[in-house]
Amino acid sequence: MFQREPWRRLFSGRNRFIALLPFFSLFSCVLTAQDEANDGMPILFRGAVVDAVTENPVEGVLYYSDRPSVTHADGLFSFYAHVNDTVVFEKKGYRSFLFLVSDSLRAREYTVGIFLNPDTIYISEVVIIPSLGNLRSLVMSETPVKSAEQINAANNLRL
Repeated sequence: MFQREPWRRLFSGRNRFIALLPFFSLFSCVLTAQDEANDGMPILFRGAVVDAVTENPVEGVLYYSDRPSVTHADGLFSFYAHVNDTVVFEKKGYRSFLFLVSDSLRAREYTVGIFLNPDTIYISEVVIIPSLGNLRSLVMSETPVKSAEQINAANNLRL
């Protein structure tokens, strides 16, 4: 059977701090490593937004980082972001793109290519016809327009 008494002695009183000391030191090492990697300084991202199908630059894409901005005529952009920030790229006719700034980035400047996928629905050919009631009344109520050839042909048959 499992004896509980040695564990109680290990985690009681002053021994509790000594037993948990390795865990705290490991946790502080992880936090220190993350602080050294990014130093809390913003990271510069530069790049272009491109249509994923045609590979043409997309102008006028709205993106949100520290403030809302719009891409240039060539689809070019630049912004500063911090670790764990989420940058959203949006344009009508395209699916939104979420860009998460990873905590594993070490440099201060990056070049990024954003590929936006079109968000359109393709449907087959559509034929619009009037309802049968309206079609029937239009056909029956209209008097046929006779052309000059029809009038000549009717006169020739009378002779």
